[in-house]
Amino acid sequence: MEHKKVLSQYQREEGYNIQLNKELEKISEENRLMLKNHERLEHKNTELLQQYNDLQHKYNKKVENYKELDRNYMALVRPLQVTKDDPSTIYNRLVQITVSIEHLIQRAKGDRSVNLRREAVFENFQGYGLFQVFPEEALLDPYHLNLYMESVIMTILFYRLFARPLGCIFEQSKEFEGIRKWVNERDPKMATRWRQQICVLVAQDVDTMAHKREEEVRAAAESLSHVISTIYPNVDMSVKIKELCYNTFDLSLAMFGMESMIYPVPIRLGIPFDNENMTTPQKSNPEGLVSLVIFPAFQDDSKNFYYKPKVWCY
Repeated sequence: MEHKKVLSQYQREEGYNIQLNKELEKISEENRLMLKNHERLEHKNTELLQQYNDLQHKYNKKVENYKELDRNYMALVRPLQVTKDDPSTIYNRLVQITVSIEHLIQRAKGDRSVNLRREAVFENFQGYGLFQVFPEEALLDPYHLNLYMESVIMTILFYRLFARPLGCIFEQSKEFEGIRKWVNERDPKMATRWRQQICVLVAQDVDTMAHKREEEVRAAAESLSHVISTIYPNVDMSVKIKELCYNTFDLSLAMFGMESMIYPVPIRLGIPFDNENMTTPQKSNPEGLVSLVIFPAFQDDSKNFYYKPKVWCY
């Protein structure tokens, strides 16, 4: 009986061991499959990570390309700003030039025009044609001649600087203006942007720009100094003259670089005085004809900007 009992116990344990082995084999197989699946997933994860990195690289590249396109686009469409000026600051700077010329003559003439050489005015400027509608010589007092000298100064500034803003800074200005005129007839907006781009490029060449500025200011100042020292021989106005020329040079470039270019407009002599569109100093006849243009008008291409000319009527 004891033997049978032991045998039965052994058989039960053996069956249990067999069952355990089967369970272990099943678990081992599951582990093997799980490990294989893990390896597959890990490989897949590596592939996905590589794909992600590739896509991230492509995305970053596209972002950079977009930024470059955006920069290029903005460079083409945004308004170019040659200087920090706008129409209001241009107007104020024109006022400053006008006042500077007045103060220059006031200081040069001295008290009661003691420094004024009356005969020198007629000797040097009779051939200019500016006296053609001015009163006869005998009727002119120092006030008129000093007023006339303001006009002479502005005339020199006009031809030296205001009338040739690009010529002052760009050696190929004549060729450029010819091409710009051709472009403007076909695409005014492109011509405007091209003009501004030239100004920006020239302004960025700091050394050349500084050299041209000094060169043009020196030439204009020498012309003004010669005239003023001839008419007002007992005073040295060289510092004020050079300051005036610097301001005029800078203003001329600023006006030329505006999106709607601002430029001087000559006023014909002999036309009736226009109270709405002209200004006049004292001792001028508002019912008379324009006999002297002291300061020309300034306007822009779009006709939204207008600086009234200063004239004297007789």
